[in-house]
Amino acid sequence: MTTTFRSDITAGLVTILDAFIATNPTLLRRSERARPPSIAGDLPIAFVDGRNEDIRHDSGTRMRVMTPSVLVVSPIGDNVETVVRHDALVDLLLDHFTSYPHIIPGTIWDQMAVRDEDYRVDSNDDTRFFFATRFTFGNLSILEGRS
Repeated sequence: MTTTFRSDITAGLVTILDAFIATNPTLLRRSERARPPSIAGDLPIAFVDGRNEDIRHDSGTRMRVMTPSVLVVSPIGDNVETVVRHDALVDLLLDHFTSYPHIIPGTIWDQMAVRDEDYRVDSNDDTRFFFATRFTFGNLSILEGRS
């Protein structure tokens, strides 16, 4: 049996982000399945970043526990204005993610970490930093049959 868990989770997270964008097109401009080669263009952007997994096998089953993350990157303007706008986006996204406990059928997540970070972009001889927040979904699990 071939599993598509990783691809399905990535697609599910992008679907959730796209649903948010459809109702809030001025707050979040675009989503990506992975870290884009460039964030030039419409900001803020959200993309699926890490998808670390722990896997446990029992007789006949395989438990996969993933901790995928979504990174939201905002443009830098005035520091106070950036933080106020970004915090409003993070609060709305947290509510939106909470309404999707099953990213794909047969899965559930029950923990989330939300961490601010600098998003570094190197270009030629220049380095720029953008304000970002990482949403990490904890205990996203699925129980699969083992053949």
